[in-house]
Amino acid sequence: MLNQYQQAIIDSLAKGPQVIEACPGSGKTRTLEFLIAALIESGTNPLRIGAFTFSNKSASEMRWRVARKLFPEATQNELDYFAEPFKAELDDSPADTRVWIEADPRRVFIVNWICTIHALSYDKYVRRPNEFTRGSMSICTGID
Repeated sequence: MLNQYQQAIIDSLAKGPQVIEACPGSGKTRTLEFLIAALIESGTNPLRIGAFTFSNKSASEMRWRVARKLFPEATQNELDYFAEPFKAELDDSPADTRVWIEADPRRVFIVNWICTIHALSYDKYVRRPNEFTRGSMSICTGID
């Protein structure tokens, strides 16, 4: 369950971009987990959501929790993959893993859009500069 402050964030979905800033251990990641699930359940395209943090540890934990929330049927191996994408493949072939990811936009979101600010900057300017346009994302959440 969420406390009243966390629930207020979920209830404010229609208000646009969210920034969640709070002290360690206050429930930021849990709130984001529920917020992202609520956005997707309300019909928001997962590829229009971004969840950004400053540390790799926080990004890894957020990916794992969001994957667990969105895919309750996921195996432990699949959840562990989301925690550290591309460090280990799900099958023997990286191509098989890529096909599995791209089969569901929620998986693409978790792998590509729950990341650190540094990874986002690298992705924007080095890997995929033509995919980023002004106003291309509707929400940016997560500050450590």
